[in-house]
Amino acid sequence: MTPRGGLQPLDRVSALVTAVRSGRAALAESTLDPLSLLERGNSRANQIADRTLDDVRELMGTVYA
Repeated sequence: MTPRGGLQPLDRVSALVTAVRSGRAALAESTLDPLSLLERGNSRANQIADRTLDDVRELMGTVYA
C-alpha cells in the first residue's frame, strides 16, 4: 500500500536529502562566500564607525594629535 502522495516514506526522505545536497552544492560553487561577505561588511562598518567617532571627537574638541 502506497501512502498519499505516491511516494514511500524513504523515497520522500531521499528526495528531500537530494534537494538539500543540490542546494549546498550550488552554494559551494557560488562566488558569494558568506565569510568573505561578513568580513567585508564588518570592515566597512568599522570604517564608518571610526569616521563617525572622529567627527564626534572633533565636535567635542577632544581631538588630540
